[in-house]
Amino acid sequence: MKQLDQMRRPFSATFGGSFGAILLVMVGAVALLAPVEAAYAQMGPWEAAMQSAEDAISGDEVEKAETFLKQAIQSAEETPSAEEDLALSLTVLASVYHGTGRYNAAEPLLLRALPLTEKVRGADHPDVARILGNLGLLYHSRGDYVQAEEYYQRSLKVLETAFGPDHPELILTLNNLGALDMAEQRYPEAEEHYKRTLSIAENAAEPPGPYLTVALRGYAELLKLQGRPDEARDFEDRAKQLERGGGTSKTGLLVVAVPFIIVATVIGFLVGGVLRGKARTVQNNAGEEKHEAEAPRASAPEDSDP
Repeated sequence: MKQLDQMRRPFSATFGGSFGAILLVMVGAVALLAPVEAAYAQMGPWEAAMQSAEDAISGDEVEKAETFLKQAIQSAEETPSAEEDLALSLTVLASVYHGTGRYNAAEPLLLRALPLTEKVRGADHPDVARILGNLGLLYHSRGDYVQAEEYYQRSLKVLETAFGPDHPELILTLNNLGALDMAEQRYPEAEEHYKRTLSIAENAAEPPGPYLTVALRGYAELLKLQGRPDEARDFEDRAKQLERGGGTSKTGLLVVAVPFIIVATVIGFLVGGVLRGKARTVQNNAGEEKHEAEAPRASAPEDSDP
């Protein structure tokens, strides 16, 4: 069973000119961990449905994944105080729809997940920013640039509040804003966003890897559109050098070009992280119960004669 180290990291993308679409996925530090079957056996229907969805996606079975995700949504809806589970289920199903080009089906799910996440996490939480970013990407993909910019900007504002103006968490949203500006031929604004993206990536504490690669290629495309081919070649050469060094890094960004890979990665990332966290909770609770049961015997003093 594949488990992932982090959770709730939505995917993002960049579009523009002949550069086309480079789809970016936040995948985190991937690890294959030993299964905790006993813990999973104690989980409820929501966790089981989400795990089944991950397995279906891993096997390229989109229809099965949709069925399991709908079961997870129904389970969360029927469970009191399960807003967080419901928001996650909606977000993952929206990612499936988005990754397979069904933008109209994805939109209401994200719009429903957004207020739930705001309620559970607070309006300034990074999870809210990521759903806002997904909505921006959705409208960007659909060609609704006005809506896309609104949600990208809202996402950026929350991320800046949460992390500050120069944190790597801002890179995806800034890159997408640059691509959006480029698609609308707002070249000065696009250049500003790409320069800021490059600055953050180049100064990140962790190796920038594909963060930097994608920004370099986007900026190169922008320079070509502005009639600056010599400058563009310099940035393309830098991107090629980084690509020869590998497609992933400690920054946790994977560059792919197949929507379904995005869906598989996102669901693995979301579901694996959540279920592992819940499995640990079950294990911890079991350990506490065992400790409580044993504690009286271990600590009670022996009876003594008066």
